[in-house]
Amino acid sequence: MAKHKETKSYREYISFLETTDNKKVPWYFHVFGKPLYYLEKLKDKPSQLVYKLIDKFPDEWEKLTRSKKMLATVLYGIVFFFTVLWFLVIHVLDSVMLSLNVFSTLGFGQIPVRGVPRYLTVIEGFIGWFLLSIFSVSLISQVIQ
Repeated sequence: MAKHKETKSYREYISFLETTDNKKVPWYFHVFGKPLYYLEKLKDKPSQLVYKLIDKFPDEWEKLTRSKKMLATVLYGIVFFFTVLWFLVIHVLDSVMLSLNVFSTLGFGQIPVRGVPRYLTVIEGFIGWFLLSIFSVSLISQVIQ
């Protein structure tokens, strides 16, 4: 059976933060951090499901009965579909986050951007800067009139 390292509970994580910095975790960390913590834990669910399904069919493929082969094929197909769908959603969310970051600030922080996407993000940053400038000018002209 495949071994999976269990993620620490939220309470253990908070106590780790408090002992590391010797400070109390601020209230807003619980408001924003707790949902993000649980979303991060959900990220590994598709791969855990795949490992559990693989363990259900430990025999060699040739030795499985026809019904087990059909069941394994259907289950693997469903898991594959949902895993691909899950990772596409995660990549779309990452792309939207990068796009918003580029459009508003061009402050990449720790995001490594290389190759063609780097030049596309610079172009998007200029477009964002231009549109924010147009918005500011039109807002000021509305206020003046």
